[in-house]
Parts: sequence; C-alpha cells; structure tokens
Amino acid sequence: MNKVARLKYKFNERQIMLLQYFYGDMDSSTTTKVHTELHQITKKTAIKDLKQLVASKLLTSKKIGTKIIYYPTLKVKELFNTPISSAI
Repeated sequence: MNKVARLKYKFNERQIMLLQYFYGDMDSSTTTKVHTELHQITKKTAIKDLKQLVASKLLTSKKIGTKIIYYPTLKVKELFNTPISSAI
C-alpha cells in the first residue's frame, strides 16, 4: 500500500499513516486539529493533507457546527487491496 500511495497518489508519510489508521478502523474519523496535534504540523499543512485525501476520494468530509469531520470512504479498503502492478 505504501508504494501505491506514494507512486500513484504522491501521498506523504502523514497521509499514509492516516489511511492505515482508517483501514484498521473504518468507523473512525478525524479533524484538522487532531491531525495537527498528532503530527506536530501547522493547521495549513493539516488542511492541505486532508483536502488532498478528499480530492482523491479516500476521505469524505462533513461540517458539523464550526468543525469539519473527515471520514474514510470504501476506497481506502480498495487501496489496501490493490496489487502494486495494477495500481501504477
């Protein structure tokens, strides 16, 4: 999966770690604040990471009040089950 994520989608380590977490728990969610604190990055970087995952249709987002909550899509499972040779 790491090779697929790097070669096909050009994801960084933080994004790959988040996708691995979601693969293990498809019922979980995250926010910009959690991503920021977990990886010790700026809010701007966290937003960029999460927006790229939404654009790739691996995450979906829902605004609840002032927060944006990010959830995995079924495409996360597909990404982990894709052979490297057919993903490139």
